[in-house]
Amino acid sequence: MSQDRKDKILRLGAVYELAIEVLETPENALAWLRTPNYAFQYERPLDHIFAHDGKNVMDELHRIQHGIFI
Repeated sequence: MSQDRKDKILRLGAVYELAIEVLETPENALAWLRTPNYAFQYERPLDHIFAHDGKNVMDELHRIQHGIFI
């Protein structure tokens, strides 16, 4: 397995764990990750995890966690 693939898997795991923490259930986390979102120009957060470094998705989850909605 390539290092790039390993990095993507670890990134997905970290985002998924945070999504569960913030959104309280695995089902809510998966629904949020799969649903187009205004914060990502109506793209799915899941697509941004792989297209970027995932930081923007983590940042959005932290904003939700702290009640900051844009």
